[in-house]
Amino acid sequence: MPTSTPHLLITQLLPPFLRGEASVIDLTFGMNTVVGQIAQTRPLHGAETELFALLERWEQAGWDERPAVVDDLRNLARSMMATPK
Repeated sequence: MPTSTPHLLITQLLPPFLRGEASVIDLTFGMNTVVGQIAQTRPLHGAETELFALLERWEQAGWDERPAVVDDLRNLARSMMATPK
């Protein structure tokens, strides 16, 4: 069985989030799982780092700030899905 690329490990988490089937919390748990797998081979970089930072920002944000962070997460997720690796 071929191993998944780091990009694929992350982008497979994004469609349920974009469809509204997964919450930011679900995305965070999924990301934490794949970060461990990716970190075994290399550090995060580019959009991966940005996604991780946005998830951290959402976690630290107040209730009134979270919708804007969710919008940023959705925009980044769409961009990552459109970028083949």
